Amino acid sequence: LGLHGRHFSTGRIAQTARPHLHHEFIGMDASEVRDKPFAVVLHGILGAGKNLKTYAKKLSQAHSPLGCVLVDLRCHGDSPCLPGPHTVPACAEDVVTLCEDHLGKTPDVIMGHSFGGKVTLAALEHWSNKPGGTIPKQAWVLDSLVGLMEESHTDVEETESVTQVIQRLSDV
Repeated sequence: LGLHGRHFSTGRIAQTARPHLHHEFIGMDASEVRDKPFAVVLHGILGAGKNLKTYAKKLSQAHSPLGCVLVDLRCHGDSPCLPGPHTVPACAEDVVTLCEDHLGKTPDVIMGHSFGGKVTLAALEHWSNKPGGTIPKQAWVLDSLVGLMEESHTDVEETESVTQVIQRLSDV
């Protein structure tokens, strides 16, 4: 058993071994991952891979032989809470490590919903900075703003307005 009671694929723990992210195969088996095209699917904040299971099943069925790998990001779902820092680049490195060290291959597609979209872009950056490495053929960012958000005066006003409504409702 590895850290957090999880099994490692080698059955042995190296000094530097860290647990891999929990993941589930959709439309393929673990034995097919090296021979079949697949998409890594990343959930949003406070979610888990299983939140996108129906979507992954439909995607895999519509685009056979594409399989999907639903991933629970660090500290989400059934994945361990890995050591910090807990940042988007750290999450991306976890995903890259899962693909390269555990699955044995870079995915053909990587996609993420909301926070998972930001992790998707950071993982692409990680792969593109590796000399001689391969990057996914496609990246899909679902329901996520690409880039940095600047706080505007209206954002603050909207947040305060929602907060005031919630406070008034709790008094009723």
